[in-house]
Amino acid sequence: MKKTIYLIVLVFIVVNCKTENKKAIEEKTTEDLVEIKKKSVFEDELLDVRDVNHELITGYTVEQFGMKKVNDSIHAFVFKLDNNTTEQTVLAYSLGIRGFQEDKNVLEFSPAPFMKTIEQNKYLVLKRKLENIRYFDSIEVYIYERKNWKKSGKLGEYKIKDVVFED
Repeated sequence: MKKTIYLIVLVFIVVNCKTENKKAIEEKTTEDLVEIKKKSVFEDELLDVRDVNHELITGYTVEQFGMKKVNDSIHAFVFKLDNNTTEQTVLAYSLGIRGFQEDKNVLEFSPAPFMKTIEQNKYLVLKRKLENIRYFDSIEVYIYERKNWKKSGKLGEYKIKDVVFED
């Protein structure tokens, strides 16, 4: 008799737990579901993605940074921009990028970027040949006027530390 009562109680507990788990899954907020949908296929391909959320100048904000392997020696530096950043703003400025390993400058380039819209998000995708480099201790990113670079100097900058892009 006691065994039967214990068995009934045990079955009741197991069924109740499953029902609670199902309810918890069904009660996911729309915010959680929106967060899951936000990540794009393009962003899934990026290596070492991180939030930056840095305003270089008014109206030019970088939300995220990641690396993308294009082929064996070509990698892309990918900057996800705030949706309020306009193409005119991007075209008015150039970026400077310096990569460091063990306090030595191992990469320096200064592209005139163009904004790309991929899956309803705005990006700068800057391709560069990287030989024998698989990580940076830090990357310094800065912005300056495209047409008057000597006079403008650095207008905004930030550093990204410990960038590993091996796959």
